[in-house]
Amino acid sequence: MYVEEKDRAWTSSSGANDHQAITIEVSNSATQGEWPVSDRAFAALIDLCVCICRRNNIPRLVFDGTPNGSLTHHQMFAATNCPGPFLLKRFPQICDLVNERLGAKPEAPPAPQPTTGRTAIAGSAVATAAQMRAYIQRINPNAPDLADLFISEGMAEGIRGDIAFAQSCLETGNFQFIGGTAVTLCQNNFCGMGVVQLGVKGNSYATPRDGIRAQIQHLKAYANDLPLVNPLVTPTVGEARFRFVQRGVAPFVEWLGQQENPQGRGWATGAGYGEKILRILAAIIATNAPAAPQPAQTTPAPQTAAPASPLAFKVGDIVQFTGGGVYTSSTTHTPAHNRDRSRCKVTQTAPKARNQYHLISEDSGRVHGWVVSGDVTPIGSAAAPARKTNEEIAREVINGKWGNGADRVNRLTAAGYVAADIQAIVNRLLR
Repeated sequence: MYVEEKDRAWTSSSGANDHQAITIEVSNSATQGEWPVSDRAFAALIDLCVCICRRNNIPRLVFDGTPNGSLTHHQMFAATNCPGPFLLKRFPQICDLVNERLGAKPEAPPAPQPTTGRTAIAGSAVATAAQMRAYIQRINPNAPDLADLFISEGMAEGIRGDIAFAQSCLETGNFQFIGGTAVTLCQNNFCGMGVVQLGVKGNSYATPRDGIRAQIQHLKAYANDLPLVNPLVTPTVGEARFRFVQRGVAPFVEWLGQQENPQGRGWATGAGYGEKILRILAAIIATNAPAAPQPAQTTPAPQTAAPASPLAFKVGDIVQFTGGGVYTSSTTHTPAHNRDRSRCKVTQTAPKARNQYHLISEDSGRVHGWVVSGDVTPIGSAAAPARKTNEEIAREVINGKWGNGADRVNRLTAAGYVAADIQAIVNRLLR
């Protein structure tokens, strides 16, 4: 069975790739293990590649380990073992043999590009978390409060967290997830990771921290070739994209767009991608943020209120959020969201404020913000019964305990679970 080269085949799991690629299937001489091919099949593969290049006026075959080359493989577009280890490690050899037959000269290194006046991705953030928070709240009051995570994750890897935040504002439409994107807030994917074409949902991550960490790590892959400090994040849906990046190919924000990158590689294909990020970054840096709390007055002042009671929990404690309002700051009176019960970590405290704890979900509860102390209890307390894991709920779904279709989605949502996350686990268990 075959499809004419002028027609489109559905072979790589990527519509964008299939619309422009000619797919070659090579017969294996043995199954399992390395999935080898015979010498005769390998020679025929080289002959066919040379023929395709000549008929399509391709002067040189390029394999750079990313989807940007003219020679690609299935693993660049889907989580699969295809084409198998035997062929996978021979892709550079395939290029060399085909180019030798084509008479292609070795590719000249790109001309040096001026680097002065450009914005390095690596380094310390210029904008503060307060500026980032104030900027996004002015545009989208319902945006999740992620500024501290961007700063801390960036610091860990030596990458500017404010640049990553500006990129997320661009990719998510200021965390509103509009403009035709299929990505949703509950995926914790704030940079379009894994979205290879419009309408594709891309990767999902267990927590906001995981999603931001994956984005920071991906930026680091483009910025330099230094080893990662934290373990590489594995998405709950989709595959890690880190290995597809040619390390150090875009050390500057201006080069994150493929059209502006000297080597034609980068994060996105759209024109002016890096400049768009920089315009957002400049607006963030220019934002007037509330002043940081000042130390207590040294001059005696009349005391009109009793000292604040000591809090029951400190930063770093794991607690049970029993459900209720989640606020954008420690002083606001109107919640930005209402969230169900969730196991959370205390990330900030404000003993004298109305909303005394800043919590971030450790499970899939989507709590990320300030809450009142009355909604926080110790883990294991009578007021906070143990929550079943997503894996346990997925097995119950398979056993028919949660209904079907919209009814299942509604019941899972009412119980505080993210239906899409549960379904992803169900799909994995049923493979």
